[in-house]
Amino acid sequence: MLRAMKTLCFVVLVIVALGAPLVACQKSAAPAETAVVPGANSLAGPELTAMPGEHPSPNGGALPPGHPAIDQNGMPAQPTGGDKLPPGHPSIDTAAAAGPAPTGPANAGGLGWNDFAPLVRRAPKSSMRAAEYGIEGDEHAELSVFYFGEGAAGGVEANVERWLGQFSQPDGSETAKKAKRGEQKVAGMVVNTVEVTGSFAGGMGMSAGGPATDYMLLGAIANGPNGAVFFKLTGPSASVARARGAFAQMLGSLHPDAAAAH
Repeated sequence: MLRAMKTLCFVVLVIVALGAPLVACQKSAAPAETAVVPGANSLAGPELTAMPGEHPSPNGGALPPGHPAIDQNGMPAQPTGGDKLPPGHPSIDTAAAAGPAPTGPANAGGLGWNDFAPLVRRAPKSSMRAAEYGIEGDEHAELSVFYFGEGAAGGVEANVERWLGQFSQPDGSETAKKAKRGEQKVAGMVVNTVEVTGSFAGGMGMSAGGPATDYMLLGAIANGPNGAVFFKLTGPSASVARARGAFAQMLGSLHPDAAAAH
């Protein structure tokens, strides 16, 4: 009897001695709990709260060194002033990406016209533009022609004021007081003209660095048979002044064109 009890106690001690490591092994082998991320689900995954360290912020944060400027839509901004692309970077000129220059007659709103050097016709950047031109030797200057339909774009004064509102003066004076206004008749139609210089902040794809300084506007509104056609030439003052004669010749070539009735 005593021998049986001693044997039983020995077995119990062995079990107790071996039991602790077994329990420890079971605990260590148990799978770790999966952390629950707020807003996460099995399909979409956890929500991202931060961009990688060098990723440009979509809300205007700093760009990596050497990265070209981007506009408010995240698209490459046309370089102006001192902006330069990194060495070997392909051109981001949106006009070059728009396609080949049109070859047919230029017309809109019942009017046709001709172009003269140094103006160079090219494919419009936007479908809102009836025609577009650059100036030889200057990638920033552009002449845009708009036609929105009969009576659809407001009066002459409203549009001239809007154009002048895109300019500011270095001395803080009122741009409208420095503008040169004119009126002429071409082929029986009234053409209103405006000219001004200053800092320009209204160009398509302008750099996020601020207004372009020392810019010039040559504008004209031709009151054609089917409504107003708008001609807006902007760019560095020296380049626009160089194209002043060509712009005047373009306005002088305006003529009714039945093919441009719409």
